This record gives sequence, C-alpha cells and structure tokens, in this order.
Amino acid sequence: MSYCVHCGVKLSDAEKVCPLCGTEVIDVHRPLSCEVNPLFPDYKDTFTIINKKFMVMSMSIIMAIHVFVTIIVDLLVSPGLSWSLYLLGSILLAWTLIVIPKNICKNPYICIVCDVIMSLFLLLIINLLGDKGPWLWQLALPLCLSLGVLAMLVTFIMRRHGRRRLAKYAISGLLLCFYLVEIDALVHLFRINYFALSWSLYAAAPTVVLSVALLIVASVTPLYEWVRRNMFA
Repeated sequence: MSYCVHCGVKLSDAEKVCPLCGTEVIDVHRPLSCEVNPLFPDYKDTFTIINKKFMVMSMSIIMAIHVFVTIIVDLLVSPGLSWSLYLLGSILLAWTLIVIPKNICKNPYICIVCDVIMSLFLLLIINLLGDKGPWLWQLALPLCLSLGVLAMLVTFIMRRHGRRRLAKYAISGLLLCFYLVEIDALVHLFRINYFALSWSLYAAAPTVVLSVALLIVASVTPLYEWVRRNMFA
C-alpha cells in the first residue's frame, strides 16, 4: 500500500493514477498487478433513465382520484353536478399544461392548441355555472385565442435560426405590446361599448422603447459585439 506524492491519498496496488487528483503513480518497488481489485469501485448512476410512462400514469391516476372523489361528494351533497365541475376543468387544464408538453407531445404548437382548448373549456364551465353573461364570447374568447396566437408567434421566433437572440427578444416584446393594447381595447369595448385606451399605453411605451433599442443593438454588429463582451466580462 502506497500514498500519492501530491495529495497523500492512500492508493491500492491496482491504481495507476491517483483517484483524487489524477497524479500518475510511479513506484519502482511495487509492480502493478492487474489481478488486484481497485480500491474505489466505478460509480454507476442507476437513476439517469426516467420512466416517463410511469410518471404520466402516476400523475394521471392522482388527478383522476381527485376528480372522482370530488364528483362523488358533489353528488352526495347536491342534487346534481355543480362545484365539482370547477375542479374537473382545473385538473384537465393542469394535466394539459404539465403532462402533455413533457411526456406526450413535443410539438410546441400542438401543445399551445391543447392549452387554449382546455382554457376555453374551463372558462365555459365557469360561464355555465355562473351568471351565463356575454363576457365569455365578447371578452374571454378573443383574449384567449389571441394569447394562443401570441404564444405560437413567440415560439416560432425563438426557434428560428439565423437571427440574434436580442432581436428575438425585441420582436417578442413588440408582439406583447400589441397584446396589451388588445386587452385594454376589448375591456373598454365590453364595459363602455366604445374603443378607448388607458393603462396599456403606460405599459407598452417602455416596452416599445426597450424593444427598439434591442433591435438597434442586434442590427449593428460592432455595437452588438461590444455589448456582449462587456456583459460577460
């Protein structure tokens, strides 16, 4: 048994290099034997492979149990299904947001479509169990669809190759400004029946200025390289 000349770690007869610091073992009085077992066994990570099917099944079963128990309780205490439908819609939306993009479908556009559909389904449940007012069709539906379109456009921009990341952020910021203006306009149309803008101008103005500045930086190569060098210096 010998020791490392660099860090002092005890070495087995089969070690050719120190397992701690990597220093080569040179001992003329100790011939290396290939038959001696190494002092430190090889590390084997047995948890690197994740069983996605088992995870999906487990999450689905847990969510299904919650929905089933809630529906049974609702039927026992109420003449029909009422408040349990809120949980049903919420669990379905959570399942769509969590399980589908991670384990079932890797296409982001299909995932966004599923998210929009389940969001509208939950809003429909809220509308049917509530006052059944016109807010669903006049306000929630266009905003939800517009948010889905915005998510698709931002996803397309961020996944596109050949464009600098700052430019992608800038274009996404400009698209967000349009969505903020749309929210403000639709809320005014729904409440007072005419087009008007208020808070969206204050929210969109600094975002537009920042997005334009990012576009200028991304389009001027010397300025872009200067910013990148100083940012990561």
